[in-house]
Amino acid sequence: MSNDESVVTENMVATNSTSPPVVTDDKIEQFRASVNELKLKTSRTRGDLVRQVLGGLLMLGGFVAGLIIYEQSLSQSSALNLASEQILALTMVGLVVIGAALFVSASISRFLRFWMLRNLYEGQAHIDRLVEGYEQHSRL
Repeated sequence: MSNDESVVTENMVATNSTSPPVVTDDKIEQFRASVNELKLKTSRTRGDLVRQVLGGLLMLGGFVAGLIIYEQSLSQSSALNLASEQILALTMVGLVVIGAALFVSASISRFLRFWMLRNLYEGQAHIDRLVEGYEQHSRL
């Protein structure tokens, strides 16, 4: 077998040692079993849902209020009134930005939680391979 060839079996792909490790069905099942065994949460939490809904409401409310302020500013002739409506409009832009930040942070928190868990699991698997290699080398 050459350096870039791999052997495909029923449910896994095995490569030679020069290639990077390949995720197999067995590893995925082992990962899922470990997550279930440790009772770790990778799903959306109540706090994520609240932040996502709150962020959506702030974005929508800020946008609608900004449109209303714009319509009001068209009928104003006083520079003082226009200046105060500009400040209010900027406040609404701030609400939209804060709402977007809450919405995005809640949306990606589940992904990041799962990614971090997978990263920790792969790091532990790498350490296990190193220890196994060291033990095999020390027996020789």
